Amino acid sequence: MKTKFPEAVTYLIVALGFLTGCQQSSTQNTTSEEFNIESVPTLSLDSGKQISNLRIVAVGNGSAEILVSLGLGSQIVGRDIASEIELLKEIPIVTNGHDLDSEKILAVRPDILFIDSNSSPK
Repeated sequence: MKTKFPEAVTYLIVALGFLTGCQQSSTQNTTSEEFNIESVPTLSLDSGKQISNLRIVAVGNGSAEILVSLGLGSQIVGRDIASEIELLKEIPIVTNGHDLDSEKILAVRPDILFIDSNSSPK
């Protein structure tokens, strides 16, 4: 029976560690600044062309959702099939799974693509 005591103490310490690690923090973000779409800088290309209203194709894992949360959802012109936010439902799907459909991408005339390493041209 004495060998069970250290084992029970070990389980108790581990359980207390999990419980204290799961407590909510009481700190709050006190930043009063809000994101403003006008604060997004214009894109300057090597050719000297300035682009301020980007046409975005978002096909990377979660990239469309991130862009929507940054206030750039209205600039997305193409998406992957996995993007399920209601705001994106009307935006054309330009992929077949992880395969990029180059014709569909070119048809929406994007200025920039957000893509991940899992996607490839078909």
